[in-house]
Amino acid sequence: MSKKGNGGFSMLGFMFGSLVGTVVGILIAPKPGSETRVELAEQSEIWKSRAEEFASILKEGLTPVVEEFKDVMQPVVENLNNQINKQKSTDIEIIDNQVDLFSEIEDIGIDTKKDQTKAI
Repeated sequence: MSKKGNGGFSMLGFMFGSLVGTVVGILIAPKPGSETRVELAEQSEIWKSRAEEFASILKEGLTPVVEEFKDVMQPVVENLNNQINKQKSTDIEIIDNQVDLFSEIEDIGIDTKKDQTKAI
């Protein structure tokens, strides 16, 4: 994966600083409560639009990384699936051989018992 700058984190820091600065500024300003509430409502719209913009920027930045990750991981997942399927086939073959072997042993054991009872 290519190394990207930390522009997303810088943008997040900028937005967080703006938010804190705005809230502190509103809270320490000598205004009546009704005006402060109106300003907070206006600021909330600004924050909402900034958050949507930041989400869009973040999505644009992460989409290529996610796609590259998928491209890298797809062969790994396919390889693991192939190995699992090979192991399953091997296990089934071993179990079938053991069942056949036990059947043969059982057949020999039954025949031996018949022979022993005839000898007595």
